Amino acid sequence: MRPTDPLLADQWHFGLIGDIRSVWDEFTGIGVNVGIFDDGVERGHGDLDDNYDAGRHFTFGRLRDDGQPNTAADGHGTAVAGILAAEANGRGGVGVAFDARITGVDFLNDLQWLSGTSYAAVLRHMARFDVVNNSWGTLGTYEASVDLRLGGTFDAAGFRHAAAEGRGGLGTVMVKAAGNENNNFELEDMGFHGNASGEGLSNMHEVVSVAAADRAGNVQYYSNWGPAILIAAPSASVTTDRSRGSDSADHYIGNFGGTSAATPVVSGVVALMLDANAGLGWRDIREVLALSAAHTGSAMGRGASGWEEGAWLANGATGWNNGGLSWHHSYGYGMVDAFAAVRMAEVRSVVHGPAETSGNVVILRGANVRDLPVPDRGQVTAALTLDRDIAIQHVTVTVAGTHSDVGDLILTLISPQGTRITLMQNELAGLTDPSGRPVTALDWQFGVSGLMGEGSAGTWRLEVRDTERGDTGTLTDFRVEVRGAPSGANDVHTFTDDFAYYRDRDGARDRLTDTDGGTDWIDMSAVRGDVVADLGRDGSVTVAGDRWFTIAGGTTVENIVTGDGDDLLVGNAGNNVLMGMRGNDILQGGAGADDLRGGAGRDRADYIDARRGLTADLADDRNNAGYAAGDRFLGIEDLRGGLADDDLRGDAGANIINGSWGDDLIAGRGGDDILIGSRGHDTLSGADGNDILNGGDGDDVLDGGSGNDRLVGEKGNDRLWGDAGNDTLIGGGGDDLLLAGDGRDVVYDGAGDSTIHGGSGHDRLIGAWGDDVIFGEDGNDRMAGNEGRDRLNGGTGRDYMVGGSDADTFIFEVGCGPDSIGDYEVGIDRMEIGRALTGGLLDVQAVVDTFVRIVDDGVMFDFGGRDHIRLVGLGTIAGLADDLTIL
Repeated sequence: MRPTDPLLADQWHFGLIGDIRSVWDEFTGIGVNVGIFDDGVERGHGDLDDNYDAGRHFTFGRLRDDGQPNTAADGHGTAVAGILAAEANGRGGVGVAFDARITGVDFLNDLQWLSGTSYAAVLRHMARFDVVNNSWGTLGTYEASVDLRLGGTFDAAGFRHAAAEGRGGLGTVMVKAAGNENNNFELEDMGFHGNASGEGLSNMHEVVSVAAADRAGNVQYYSNWGPAILIAAPSASVTTDRSRGSDSADHYIGNFGGTSAATPVVSGVVALMLDANAGLGWRDIREVLALSAAHTGSAMGRGASGWEEGAWLANGATGWNNGGLSWHHSYGYGMVDAFAAVRMAEVRSVVHGPAETSGNVVILRGANVRDLPVPDRGQVTAALTLDRDIAIQHVTVTVAGTHSDVGDLILTLISPQGTRITLMQNELAGLTDPSGRPVTALDWQFGVSGLMGEGSAGTWRLEVRDTERGDTGTLTDFRVEVRGAPSGANDVHTFTDDFAYYRDRDGARDRLTDTDGGTDWIDMSAVRGDVVADLGRDGSVTVAGDRWFTIAGGTTVENIVTGDGDDLLVGNAGNNVLMGMRGNDILQGGAGADDLRGGAGRDRADYIDARRGLTADLADDRNNAGYAAGDRFLGIEDLRGGLADDDLRGDAGANIINGSWGDDLIAGRGGDDILIGSRGHDTLSGADGNDILNGGDGDDVLDGGSGNDRLVGEKGNDRLWGDAGNDTLIGGGGDDLLLAGDGRDVVYDGAGDSTIHGGSGHDRLIGAWGDDVIFGEDGNDRMAGNEGRDRLNGGTGRDYMVGGSDADTFIFEVGCGPDSIGDYEVGIDRMEIGRALTGGLLDVQAVVDTFVRIVDDGVMFDFGGRDHIRLVGLGTIAGLADDLTIL
């Protein structure tokens, strides 16, 4: 669906988040429930009312929340709701997921002030939703009240409960604003510099922390930064407003903003992802958002620009665009890309396996609790080792120590792969406790998002650097908690449309290397261009004519999935899975038992390189044999055979089947099929449907079956049978046998001496250059011999015959009916007449004298009843007897 809402043209954020209009053609968030924890959502707004679900309002004992704003000034949640799910109804604007169901939870005005079990119930209520949007936060002050181990324990428990129990154990996806405290002079005077990690919830693995970008894709000046940032989104400004009266102009606003506005953009994208694949776990969602994000802001390899904190880095992973994932303190993994995220979400379960949830997360922990002095204007490094290797998805770093001026410190985590992530940078300078004494203790947990895809095994380091004179301290505790998935030899190499950008800056990315065995995937589902991929030895991958990368020697990748382009995927000698997804794709599995999945579009299983014979059956791939033994088909419409003798069978749909080389047996079954024999002596059967059969070279047999078919013999001595239906038969070269069958058929012969049978029905039978034999048989037929010495027999019915050039013979027997010859030439053409038709007369002159007379338009043989022959345009009977033969 393509929305037509009038404010859509003003909703500039859609131009920054990928090709969302293509996503909307299939996925709109339908069936996805989103809780908006905010200051209420106006359920009666004309752009929200049909999507509002009051059945999920919060209740607990006698507590009831109607999800509505308390006052006219409480428009924040309504604005958030519009960005996320405003209806595509031809009015106002449109939401990212305009068919998602939304429910207001008045957390900010009312519910957050509850205490004890009531407050815990509010947070546990998140589990009622598939997605929860949290466009709110507290100041990042590193205080006990927001420490997840102290005052924030209720909050942490509620979020973890929703992740563990929501969506039947797949987990509620909790999206949260990173905050708007950066570059705030008042806060900076207090020692706070916009690090989102200063608020405990931002550091949770279960939270998607969202930064805000402007119209140019650059970070907004106010957007918080930090190691926990996962992704950025535009701070959408045009959205719904509290209604103050029907048809009033202020139902919409154009100046909304903040990370509050960026967060529902991401929540909407998550809803689209769940529409595409409801079986994703919450950890899958986080990872797909990261893998699919688009580069934004400053260039890779250059310093910070604008309001950015730090520069882009490539982490130590190896499976993203043939290198490490790019990450930035201000943007996380980059700009959310709705198109790429949804495309990856669709195939995630196939490529990565079972859903990744709270129930199967792998957690490793390590600690170094030795006291290490922090020298003045020096640095100290604490280290710990993790022996087990898992694929990192999130890291929590605990740092504790004392320092006479914490604001002097820069804390940097260094992963085993050498990736450096700044945790804290000259913050809390001059901060005092309630009694006015300087804060000299630091004890905090930092969430780190930027190490996704790296391995956990090895030495982890914490570098503590003192940047100013006059103060010293002690590092007393360094701990890491690594959360992720089991590592192994089964690797996924993910590619996005940003590949060429990174390859041009890192030449090593032009080669894919994977030598640890296992069953591996190339995931190009988010790539929009036409892909040509060869998984064989020394294979390569080309996108839109640009050779992206080669596959290194010794590397074997078994499986590949591509995106929306018209792709050519070639497997190797192993058992491959080739998935074309959208577009008109060609899948060549090669040797091995291959899984060929076409997806949307018109797709072909291609065996052009097969040197052994094969059986390939689109209706039942259990019949596959020979070179195709073990191959499986899903979403395949077309087949092409190989170099040997093949048995190719279609299904109930409309198939295109090409035999290529060899003597092939090709069966179309149901549907309107196109069957092509190509080279070799082939047998083609159209069966049901209106089919096109082309024999190609060789002596072929073509059977149209039922339906209105078109049969073309091409070269060779072919046998064409139209069977039932109104068919067109074209002999082509060679001496062909053309059997029209039932129906009103049209038959054309080509070069060669052919035999044509019209069968029943009113047919048009046309010879060509050879000496043809044409039988009209039943029905009122029109027959033409054209070039060559032809023999024409109209059979029964009212037939019209033209011999064409050269000496032709016309044959008539009892029951021939009222026939006409349009170009009879006395002394050149001949007539053969059955003696039963002449009443036993054998003398040709007697036959002429008895049965022939001149009529208005020519000469007529009148044998009585309905049997007569009209020689159109002939003005004399002289010499006619010499042309007769009585059979």
